[in-house]
Amino acid sequence: MGEEAKRVVDGELGSCARLLLGGAYFLLFVGTIVALASLNLGWRPAFIELWDGRARLVAKLTVALIAFVSLAGGIPLGAALSVPRAVRLMLGWAAGMCGAFLMMGVLELSPRSTLWEVFSTCWRWAGIGAALGLGIGLASLIGKPDAQPPVSARRRHLGLLAIMVIVTGAGAFDLGRQRPRDDGRSTAALRLTTANGWVEVGSYEAPLIGATSGYLRASAEGRMNSVALLSDEWPDLVDLIRQVQPSSSSVRRVVGSLSDEAPGDPTILTVSDGPDVRLILSSPKGPTITAVLTPAQAMLLRTAIDTLTDKLG
Repeated sequence: MGEEAKRVVDGELGSCARLLLGGAYFLLFVGTIVALASLNLGWRPAFIELWDGRARLVAKLTVALIAFVSLAGGIPLGAALSVPRAVRLMLGWAAGMCGAFLMMGVLELSPRSTLWEVFSTCWRWAGIGAALGLGIGLASLIGKPDAQPPVSARRRHLGLLAIMVIVTGAGAFDLGRQRPRDDGRSTAALRLTTANGWVEVGSYEAPLIGATSGYLRASAEGRMNSVALLSDEWPDLVDLIRQVQPSSSSVRRVVGSLSDEAPGDPTILTVSDGPDVRLILSSPKGPTITAVLTPAQAMLLRTAIDTLTDKLG
């Protein structure tokens, strides 16, 4: 590599500075990936007082943006390696795509993911990204490289540092400020009054992104719990409710159960039938709610859940 090319790539940075910066970017990327995986697996940061749907989303967006910035800063440092251009391009694209796809894989994780699922999901997505990056690197070797204007490395890295400070500051401000709880805008499709509370089923839009999900809530003696299901999980609730068969027999039968994937506090819904229909909502941190429905109320609930299926798509 000629001196002019090195000046374009390195700017005012020496080899020691490049090594330290590369290591810092790498450690930052690994740390953000671990943090993002922990958030998806149910970790709740102790320093965040209000942990609702909006807080979870803001935390994930903040961490993901910092991870992207660390990739953007670390990958170009490899262009200064004293290796053939083909190797630099292939390694650079492979590393960049591997990191980007690894983040996509981490976002698939949930509190119900096993250790094997965590490793297999991350390896699968990272492998897809690396293979795609190698293909792009090979394709970029076709033709002569375009002339690039000189860029100051210090200016570039200071700009990336400014972006990370702004992203971190904005995220910390939103997570730390006083505001009402925001788990999304809910629309009730049906509310049934029970002996000691109520049961409600409806849909809600996730905060900031507007994704529509369904929910079933129950309240008893002033306490409430709910199960929230994504559109692809809603059919599980439909199938569960359709299996309910109230009878005059005093023998109770457990129809089945399902769980949502609420980070840090997944809720389990257990349904049983007999002379009445009972819905039991329980979660590690929330109260256990038992709602008792009459056979007629159970039919109304089933109709409302079927109707919401079309809305959730």
